[in-house]
Amino acid sequence: MKKTILLTAASMLLLSGCGEKPADTEKKEPEQRMLAVELTDKLNKDDYELAFTITGDPVFDGNTISIKHKGADSDVCIFDGKMLSEFIRAGDSTTMLFPEIECFQNTEFTEISGNAFISVGGADQFIESTEKDGVITEVYESPADSGSTPDRFTFEFDSETQTLKHLTRVSSDVTTEIEVSDFSWECEDIALPDLSGWADLSPGAVIQETTQLKFYLYYTMGIVESELNEFGYTYEEIANIKVKDRDAFYKELDKKAAEYEASHKDQK
Repeated sequence: MKKTILLTAASMLLLSGCGEKPADTEKKEPEQRMLAVELTDKLNKDDYELAFTITGDPVFDGNTISIKHKGADSDVCIFDGKMLSEFIRAGDSTTMLFPEIECFQNTEFTEISGNAFISVGGADQFIESTEKDGVITEVYESPADSGSTPDRFTFEFDSETQTLKHLTRVSSDVTTEIEVSDFSWECEDIALPDLSGWADLSPGAVIQETTQLKFYLYYTMGIVESELNEFGYTYEEIANIKVKDRDAFYKELDKKAAEYEASHKDQK
């Protein structure tokens, strides 16, 4: 049995932040520096390395994301708690990588930027800027649709370095937060690693059944080969299981994977 694996990456969402106004703070006038606007401009044109964790978002909740951007090239890693996927744009092509199982797929993505997650839109309205306890807090609102409340964004910057530390977005029914763990305006050169020996999952590629199984188990359960071996199985053995019996096998394997994850949670 041969089939082609088609992968569809979740489209990047525009995330910004929101929160309550700090009490007993000094309010600044809007004509003073607006760090979030400056940050948006720099993310559009400068090189940088950025890492953050998202909570509350319907698509990216619990994901840890790192972005490297240099010139027209970029390298984005997304870890959802089970699967690590990486998008590298180098030159005129973009490749989606799964480093833990050594698989890749050529994609049609043309641009990946930190502004997909962190930015102030041209129509967003500046509300206030306050400073307290070493943190500069800027609040913005986006125009509201008829009958709805505006999205409210709160950016928190370190007062000394003026580096973004936290961002919150509050909409009518969702609160999304971004916790920044690393931010630098320098970036190393970006290039594809040596993909010799990696499996090609691109549309039209001929994919072996064991490779299909490897990707399926990783994508659905986060299982890599070393863990599968620890459970007492190999990809070749699973490939020999009759198709009609695989659903029951996968349910049992998923249970083992959950137990393994729970027992190793404190070690990660």
